[in-house]
Amino acid sequence: MLTHNSSFYCKIVGVTFGNRQVLINNLYVGQKLLLIRDPNNQYDSNAIKVCIDSTKVLGHIPKETAINLAKAMDIGIRYEAEVSNITGGGSLNYGVNILIKN
Repeated sequence: MLTHNSSFYCKIVGVTFGNRQVLINNLYVGQKLLLIRDPNNQYDSNAIKVCIDSTKVLGHIPKETAINLAKAMDIGIRYEAEVSNITGGGSLNYGVNILIKN
């Protein structure tokens, strides 16, 4: 379980689905993002969406990280996320690294 007042970096997974690459192209370092629990996700009951707003999904927290983060979120601990780095571009797909803190 994560401790209170902790912070860590992780990447967003699933960034190549749908229009996510277009959304990422418009992100900037320091931009605030939403972390939204997705317990009904068909692939992972611990899933956490990373979103610009409630309708613009960028991807998900990696499964290995989501398992602990979801437990904390489910008991009411809230986390903030922001863009820390955007990778790729040009002939490569974009990737997004984020800072998560509570």
